[in-house]
Amino acid sequence: KTNDDLSFGIPDRWGAAAVTAALLEGLAGIKDTATMFEKVKISPRWEATNEKEVLVTAKYEASKTYFTYQYKFLNNKLTVLYTGTGTQADWEILLPTGRKPVGLKVNGQAKTYNFKRVESSEYITFAIDNLGVTRIEVEF
Repeated sequence: KTNDDLSFGIPDRWGAAAVTAALLEGLAGIKDTATMFEKVKISPRWEATNEKEVLVTAKYEASKTYFTYQYKFLNNKLTVLYTGTGTQADWEILLPTGRKPVGLKVNGQAKTYNFKRVESSEYITFAIDNLGVTRIEVEF
């Protein structure tokens, strides 16, 4: 037998799938909570990195369903522009350490929000029942 014939743990290509899932659901924070992105939970954790501007797209090619967002944190303002083929998005956005938002706007309109703590991290949470092109602004 050669090394190619031996099992060393994860089957071929499963490792890549695990890494992709960790990046998509972990750092990018896109989780399909129904089917075909009909309902999504979005928990971007870019604040844990040095990235201040990111574009993320998740797509099921066979059904042509998707969720995409552009995340930008500059000058005490976090802006997220997103769209998708579903109908509901539950947001949990990781806040910068020691910073509290002073306001949240969705498409220019004030929106109520809550806070969620996970260990030492704090998130702003809110839900949106529209996945057309939408602009979220969080001011600090």
